[in-house]
Amino acid sequence: MERTTSVRKSSFAAAKDRPKPTAHIASMSVAEQLEFPPRRIVVVDDVITRGATLLAAASLIQHHFPASQVDAFALVRTLSQGEITGMLAPVVGEISLSGVDAVRRP
Repeated sequence: MERTTSVRKSSFAAAKDRPKPTAHIASMSVAEQLEFPPRRIVVVDDVITRGATLLAAASLIQHHFPASQVDAFALVRTLSQGEITGMLAPVVGEISLSGVDAVRRP
């Protein structure tokens, strides 16, 4: 997978100005097709805010490999408000599409 066109960086944009998942999907492509689809694919991201980039990447991978189980992992998830005062325990959550935007729970 590769980014073929640039999109606005979410970390520097106001919430209303962050790129939507569709913008991320349009800016990415799968660079190489595999002869045999893997059983499982894990998409890894360093930091997620709302999860639009991660949702787009996982969706695009799932589209190209429909028989594969696609999961995602992010090292850090950000808080929407306030200062970060420390690292918390790992969490399992879900990122989904709500209308045209990504929603992260928790």
